Amino acid sequence: MVDARSARFRSATRAADADGPAAELAWVLARAFAEPGAAAAPIDSAAAVGLARALRLAPRIASRHAATALEAELGEGGALELRRLRALAVAEELRADEALATVEATGRDLGEPLVLLKGMALRLGGWVLPGARPAADIDLLVAGRALAAWTRALLEAGFTPSGERGREHHAPMLRSPHGVAVELHRAIPGVRLDGARSARLADLAARGELRPPSARRQARLPAAEVLAAHVLVHAIVQNAPAPSRSGLLWLADLLDLGYPWTFTAEATERVAAWTGRDLAREELEGVSRLIAWLRDGAEEIQAPGEPAAALLGRFVAASTDPLVAASLRLEGLRRPLSDAPAWIARLRILARAFLPPATGEGGGWSRRLGRALARPLRLLARWRRARRAARDLAAGDR
Repeated sequence: MVDARSARFRSATRAADADGPAAELAWVLARAFAEPGAAAAPIDSAAAVGLARALRLAPRIASRHAATALEAELGEGGALELRRLRALAVAEELRADEALATVEATGRDLGEPLVLLKGMALRLGGWVLPGARPAADIDLLVAGRALAAWTRALLEAGFTPSGERGREHHAPMLRSPHGVAVELHRAIPGVRLDGARSARLADLAARGELRPPSARRQARLPAAEVLAAHVLVHAIVQNAPAPSRSGLLWLADLLDLGYPWTFTAEATERVAAWTGRDLAREELEGVSRLIAWLRDGAEEIQAPGEPAAALLGRFVAASTDPLVAASLRLEGLRRPLSDAPAWIARLRILARAFLPPATGEGGGWSRRLGRALARPLRLLARWRRARRAARDLAAGDR
């Protein structure tokens, strides 16, 4: 089983030579997605651990498998490293829980509702194992009319500005006293319950897409279909230009949500309708096929033209191949995620790119002016590197 899968992986990830990391990739994917106990070929322990770390799947693997089983395959040192990475993920969770408690207390004082999104929603909703999913930040959906009040209240509670600019769908990021990033969203980008604008908190409430409130928490959770739709848009469109954020981690989110095999046909169709403006049907079908293949350990996935194989290749290569990572920097302009027309969204992206950061880096006026004038030149250089990488990739595929 592993040999056939490894050949597919090698094709999908452009590692065509016999010395490529196919066996290690097969091991990482099997241990992250398939049922425990699946067979595995001999692997290089250091290479497998390094790949699991690059794909941000190491804590998940450590959470899903017994320490003795990992030691048998990776040796004591490799298994210890996976457990260490899981411990770091648990520490992140504890810091995030503390920050969320402050946010919830602030919300009670304001009398304003809030809804958890993405990783925090999956974890507190019981969809993912403790310590299995690294959390970079806390994403919260609040009423747009109360966004300024939320920001003021959190600043008074000890949060600090991050210096980053806000986006169309969220306010500028804040940081808790212990460094946890918090994003207050006014909308869930690309999840369009009416087929047009991105969903607001009021839209979820009006359509019954919020789970019943918990007696222990002030924050509410969206329905599983909403979370699945958000993950799909986030992985395929919104963060395609950010290769450091592993697409395979979001595939794991979908797997944990049970998408699509535990969803009813009606629920699956709702997800497709909500994301239809930004995602093609063949992309959703490719995701579904890839998840089923990873979950069931099936040997057959067609490559290289099959959408599931192409998606796997992009997710793996984006985290492991600098050429692919550079080329993906262009995706934000090619495929902007916005409620505005595409040309307006592109202008906003360009304007944000050329504007200096929201807060200065210190120094006198001459240094600040010099940084501002140099910024367009740096961005132009990055753009040219991305274009060159895209051309090199295209030439290599012919």
